[in-house]
Amino acid sequence: MFRDKFWLSLTLTIPTLIWGHMLPRTFGYTPPEIPGARWIPSVLCTAVFLYGGLPFVLGAIRELRDRLPA
Repeated sequence: MFRDKFWLSLTLTIPTLIWGHMLPRTFGYTPPEIPGARWIPSVLCTAVFLYGGLPFVLGAIRELRDRLPA
């Protein structure tokens, strides 16, 4: 389960890095201009967080609810 989530999250992270603000500034390139490109990092980061991180968030909530944080 986690392996599949990892690979999909990694696949969604690559376009996020390409159209993000840090790598283009660091390496001095301009990402390809496509309609809605400014929304790519925000949408894909949200998807990666919800899809890849949801099991960890739910586990943390369950542990806090049971008052047994580990």
